[in-house]
Amino acid sequence: MYTVGLDVDTHFIMKNLATGVLGIKNYKNSSTQNFLLDLEAKYPETSQNSRSSEETSYFSGVVVLLKNYTSSEGLLEDFPEIEQISDHMKKHEKPVGEAEFGYYLAGLIEAGGYFGDQLLEILFFEKDITLAYYIKKRIGYGSVYFIKDKRAVKYVLRHTAGLKYVLDLVNGKFLTNCKINQLLKHDYGTKFAGGTEILPPANFSLMTNHYLAGFTDSDGYFGISTPKDKSSKLGIRVRLRFVLGQKDPTILQKVKYEFGGSLYHYKSTDNYLLELSSLLQNLKVIEYFDKFNLNSIKHLAFFKWRKAYRIVQRKEHLTEKGLLKIKLLGKSISELIK
Repeated sequence: MYTVGLDVDTHFIMKNLATGVLGIKNYKNSSTQNFLLDLEAKYPETSQNSRSSEETSYFSGVVVLLKNYTSSEGLLEDFPEIEQISDHMKKHEKPVGEAEFGYYLAGLIEAGGYFGDQLLEILFFEKDITLAYYIKKRIGYGSVYFIKDKRAVKYVLRHTAGLKYVLDLVNGKFLTNCKINQLLKHDYGTKFAGGTEILPPANFSLMTNHYLAGFTDSDGYFGISTPKDKSSKLGIRVRLRFVLGQKDPTILQKVKYEFGGSLYHYKSTDNYLLELSSLLQNLKVIEYFDKFNLNSIKHLAFFKWRKAYRIVQRKEHLTEKGLLKIKLLGKSISELIK
């Protein structure tokens, strides 16, 4: 169905996972220990005597390993280092200043926008029409159109002053060459910025601004699945997934570097997909979006997804009542995107 992306090396992953688990003092899960013995036999370079000093995503590797090879029960108890998040979220806030809005807009455009000859278009899911109008209001120019038979709306900007403002906002905030090449091709630096240089791809931490919020509003997905698992108390394992997909893996690789996750390449469609599903990866996602809020219908999906994480955090997913709550939250998220 898929193959692991080019940046993934099987032996490197296995070595890091083994290093992570064996490095935990007094860990007593015999099934995991048996797995590691089998692992060392199959991959000698993962043995304790063969490990290098390469830096790894230590706890992310541990949680992924335990998720796949042991019961998901008691993970938070076994790893008290996992921070407990609050039941309550702060009041929703949109990007405030121009710098914050510029990063948000750059992420939104990089995921779902296009620069043509004196033209900017951004596509939105039809239920996100209020976000399209918010962008129009914030920029001060443009129009919003329904796209026939596509369940989508489109923000279109042709006004010279509006395009100049957008260029001022996003120049130097794109992470790939795709939109930059569109700006260069249509000579935006000369036409709308008086000869200002179109800056190359930026290199900033995603944790520090609204870029990923904008990117996710266009291209992200929150999901909850409850696959069968004989090793769990109720025969069901809870899996919280945050997913991003793109043709170009560059941004997904950056997200993976900062947040963790698994990157896949679907050869049939030549698309890349990044999935974050371990508890520690989920926690990083929650901490980010608690600080830099989503502005599409995905904010509501994230709210429900976050509630499911809290249920797991309190270990209520180990009860019939708690598991039912999680299943209903998953169904509710699915209904949002129908």
